[in-house]
Amino acid sequence: MTRASAPYAEMPENSKKRLNKTVAYRTGLSARLSCFIRETTVQILLEQGSSAWPVNTGMKTNTAGLSLIKSFEGCELRAYKCPAGMLTIGYGHTGSDVTPGLVITPHRAEELLQGDLAKFERAVAASLKVSVTANQFGALVSLAYNIGGAALAKGTLIKRLNAGKTQEAADQFLVWNRAGGKVLKGLARRREAERALFLHP
Repeated sequence: MTRASAPYAEMPENSKKRLNKTVAYRTGLSARLSCFIRETTVQILLEQGSSAWPVNTGMKTNTAGLSLIKSFEGCELRAYKCPAGMLTIGYGHTGSDVTPGLVITPHRAEELLQGDLAKFERAVAASLKVSVTANQFGALVSLAYNIGGAALAKGTLIKRLNAGKTQEAADQFLVWNRAGGKVLKGLARRREAERALFLHP
């Protein structure tokens, strides 16, 4: 059977003193432990470098980036094959849900666009170890939207950007101008536009 503690007011003075010392000790110990954990966590993050800190979390494609994507992707309501041979619909949407002969509404095209944007925004944010401007983020999302998040994350552009070499990173946009092994004028124009947006303050 559990014993009930005696009310504090009824305790002898020497018991009160011992209790007060115990409470003070435990409180101080808890505070010191919390401080130690906090300082240790900060030290670990500092040793790991900037990659340990969440940067650009929650960033969304700005109006300039969205306009760029829409203008170069165009909106096709009937499934077609892109220059790379992939079935595509809406604003450049691809995937197993795109089948030959598929037709969608403009509203559905917007829904697919927003879903794809969210996916590539997460991919871009995850690949970055440095903070970027809204225009830089929009340009990177546009590129990822076109070449894929994995290709962007593994590419030289991101490596240069994470190393603080912004101009060299900007020039890497121009490398991605081929489809099916051929340089395409449309892709070249898009890369120029993305690079210009990336460099715009």
